[in-house]
Amino acid sequence: MPKINVAKPFNFQKGGKVQLFKKGEQDVDPEVAEHAEKRGYLVAPKAKASAAEPEAKPAAEPK
Repeated sequence: MPKINVAKPFNFQKGGKVQLFKKGEQDVDPEVAEHAEKRGYLVAPKAKASAAEPEAKPAAEPK
């Protein structure tokens, strides 16, 4: 089961049954995770510091 972090509560309906998902981290079925991701109910992932590109340095001037 995928683990998701819900930012905005939402309902998920399957087979005539409606489930409410509240804010916070939860283990859910893959269908629920896909529904929440597609509709923007999840907490946005944070950018990693190590993924940032190094600062560009100016080229040395020719002599």
